Amino acid sequence: MKAFLTKKYVYKIFITATLALFAFGIYIPAKIFITNYRAAKNTASRPCMTIFIHGSFGPLLGFLSFTDVLSDKISGTLYRATTKKMRMDDFFFKGQPILDRGLKPITPTLNPIDIGNKYYAVYPITKSYDIINQACNPESTTELFYTFGWSGLISQHSRRYEAIRLYNALTEELTRLKEKGIFPRIRLIAHSHGGNLCLNLAAVQYVLKNHAFDQRHLVSSDPDEQESIEKMAALFSKLSTKENAAIGVDQKIYDYVPENPALEIDELIMLGTPIQAETETFCYAPIFKTVYNLYSDEDLVQKGDWVSSKQTISKARVEKQPPISLRKKGEPAKLIQAMIITHEAPAKKTGKPESSPSREEKSLMQQLLAGKNIFARKSGNPTHKELWFFTWESEASRFNLPIAPLPIVTCVPLITKVLQQSTYTDATITLKRTDNSFAISATSNKSLHTATTTLPLTIITDLQKKALLWKTAENSQLHEFEAVYKHLGT
Repeated sequence: MKAFLTKKYVYKIFITATLALFAFGIYIPAKIFITNYRAAKNTASRPCMTIFIHGSFGPLLGFLSFTDVLSDKISGTLYRATTKKMRMDDFFFKGQPILDRGLKPITPTLNPIDIGNKYYAVYPITKSYDIINQACNPESTTELFYTFGWSGLISQHSRRYEAIRLYNALTEELTRLKEKGIFPRIRLIAHSHGGNLCLNLAAVQYVLKNHAFDQRHLVSSDPDEQESIEKMAALFSKLSTKENAAIGVDQKIYDYVPENPALEIDELIMLGTPIQAETETFCYAPIFKTVYNLYSDEDLVQKGDWVSSKQTISKARVEKQPPISLRKKGEPAKLIQAMIITHEAPAKKTGKPESSPSREEKSLMQQLLAGKNIFARKSGNPTHKELWFFTWESEASRFNLPIAPLPIVTCVPLITKVLQQSTYTDATITLKRTDNSFAISATSNKSLHTATTTLPLTIITDLQKKALLWKTAENSQLHEFEAVYKHLGT
């Protein structure tokens, strides 16, 4: 029997088993590779929802009800009533990317006739953004453009509530698009406290995933983050169901307990966002894949919010590391920080560069303590307004952005591209205009290595010329004062 098996079957069994294992060993890895390749290809070809989110609206009006604003109890105040009326006045839509409250799809254009000569700034600004994006990323996919409008109140409570509305509005829009066979990526581009509103999306998702509807549920090891999550959870307890909210008016239709714990934000790009203890570590939350914190040393507004936070004053940079509680669960979101300048990057030398963020912020505090006029502009680096608004008055200014009257937000595609290519996570971004090109360079604040991406200058100059079509006689500071005063008197 032994001889029989040896002669007739063992060899064949061995060969068959070897071939089967070989085939199986090739098939499984090949299938995994093809599946991953197709997934990566599908991700790259997915359209992108690009949503522009404005910052605080009429912040100086907070002094109308100063003590109430300071205590974050603005319901029924003159400040809230005045801001609400101003928020419905389309005069204030002509300088920045902003429309009515809520998530609004838009079709960018450089021709005022396309929108009935209403001269809303969001249309040429988003179109300029789109043209620059296509020029520096020719492989880029379709962009679906939106604005998200909110009250703009100087209030932590309001920003948390508006984050719930944004969360629900995004979820509903994603559902609508998926029913049409569209599976988009999400990119949020936010100015000033619009960035803090977006960071609060993390708190919304933390509550959903942890069912933290009471203050005894420990979610984060960071005490500031934990407190913010608890306050978000307290808001959840006051929300209704989606069915009940549907009978509400205006944005109240989104005042329901969110139902989608799996929302993902591919990119959050913050320009001039005041970094505050309440939301600082949310930039590492898993709801975000990549967070960009873009700032300027000439932006005094970003570092000047001492009203709407428990900390003494806001910061330009995220300084905290990811909470231990988050690091134990997985990889935090990628944080990239970059300061924007319009002069040459510092020369390479040993030690920390002169323009390093910590030196800049320390210098500002030293000037303040020395009694110097910190409000006097010292360079052509972008101000808080120039990050987001048309800056017509810069034409007669001592300093002039190389892209004026276009705001920095139109250059975001160039900035993010050079940061992605360089893989720098802490950099200085330099805008430089030559006779033939417009260049954006990223210099690592750690190694001082530099990467650069360029566009033909004609693309920028053509956009600058077409932007002038959107300048109206009502763009002066006098007209803005009159518009504000009009609502104060009603």
